Amino acid sequence: ARDISERRMMEESLRQSEQRYRNIFWDVSISIWEEDISGVLEKLELLRLAGVSDLREFLSSNQAAVIDLMREIKVIDVNDATLDLYGASTKEELLGSLDKIMNPASLPTFIELVAALAEGRTSFEVEGLNQTLKGDTINVLMRISMPSNIYHSGRILVSILNITDRKKAEYKLRQ
Repeated sequence: ARDISERRMMEESLRQSEQRYRNIFWDVSISIWEEDISGVLEKLELLRLAGVSDLREFLSSNQAAVIDLMREIKVIDVNDATLDLYGASTKEELLGSLDKIMNPASLPTFIELVAALAEGRTSFEVEGLNQTLKGDTINVLMRISMPSNIYHSGRILVSILNITDRKKAEYKLRQ
């Protein structure tokens, strides 16, 4: 009876922890993406085994490889702020691959992300360009958290902040 009681307490604690995570994920006003990058990690290992020593140089001169890596990312979940930012009615519109929000101007940012992964960094922050589902270009600040067990889980969290208005104001000040 004691073992069952302890197990129920542990299960309840786990349920409450998961609920807190879900509440934070859904209610925060910043776009959050949960992504599976296990396919990217596998392809990076193949490139390493093939002798690619300067990943940035290789990817900068090989757009097809960049697009191939980009297609390996699988969007698992997004929050409501993401739907608003990208003009989606449902999260299913954004699940799957990133090709709906990435455009050629997004490639340099993606190359830096892949390089950060290859270097074993646990976090990465960069300004870049994305597009909404309507095709409008937006300036974004992306922060990617890569857990220490990334090679086991293959999952990362990406938070995205729309900085388009800030960039427009900076441009006007420079003028």
